[in-house]
Amino acid sequence: LKDMKRAKEGQKFAEIGNGNLYFEGIIKLALDCGINEFVVEQDECDGDPLLSLKQSYDYIKTLNFI
Repeated sequence: LKDMKRAKEGQKFAEIGNGNLYFEGIIKLALDCGINEFVVEQDECDGDPLLSLKQSYDYIKTLNFI
């Protein structure tokens, strides 16, 4: 999973849930298709990479799929 957001310099990577993609629908559809494992990929982030990953994970948990 990878999210993107708009920035002054163009598209920029974002933590899951902080970008423009509709992850509630994306994850639901993936689960309906039998996908039960996901990988979060963060190519670049504004701050600490581990905090970025935690933010993505925490958001995904709020969707109540895991």
